[in-house]
Amino acid sequence: MENDKVQEYSHGLSFLKGAIIGGIVGAIVALAFAPKSGRELRADIKRRTNDLADDADEALKDLHEKTDKILAEGRKKADILLQEIDQKLKSIKVDPEELYESGKGLAQKVKDTVIKTADTIAEKANKFREKKVKPEEEAA
Repeated sequence: MENDKVQEYSHGLSFLKGAIIGGIVGAIVALAFAPKSGRELRADIKRRTNDLADDADEALKDLHEKTDKILAEGRKKADILLQEIDQKLKSIKVDPEELYESGKGLAQKVKDTVIKTADTIAEKANKFREKKVKPEEEAA
């Protein structure tokens, strides 16, 4: 879509150049072959030159308006894309300190679980030994 507008702008600019050059050449040829006095010829050249300059100014103004509109649309779309990218980055971004604290907390939980499990195993092993030693003591 943007590419179409750029091509439209390019074609408009090419058309404007062609119209101006064609108008100037046509005016010069028409004036050169017109049976008029020098004063009348100069007045006609001046009038037609002014007319062509006015036409060129108006065409240039239209072209500027179209260009400004295309640029404004492009800026608007770029802003929307930047906002979407920013939102997506924020959604996947992880704060390193938060990650460190979370990992630290998890490591502490694992450590506590390992210690608790080791204590439980040691208690059960001691109870097992006590049961095993007592029957032998009674036999002695």
